[in-house]
Amino acid sequence: MSSFSTPEQVVPLQKVCPRCSTISQTDAQNCPHCGKGYRRRNVALTVVITLLWLWIAWMVFNYLAMALINPG
Repeated sequence: MSSFSTPEQVVPLQKVCPRCSTISQTDAQNCPHCGKGYRRRNVALTVVITLLWLWIAWMVFNYLAMALINPG
């Protein structure tokens, strides 16, 4: 009898593909059904939010600059 024991198998978690909605029990980075990555990236929303924050910052800057130029 050997002093080595067999390692326990680790069962991967279930993942739901954000594109094809397939549920897979895998450790892979991509969906085995459609091949797309599990990580959802919404670049358009990130760009819109960034532009909105820049616009708000620009408006606040302009308001403060006008308040300093024309106190009253």
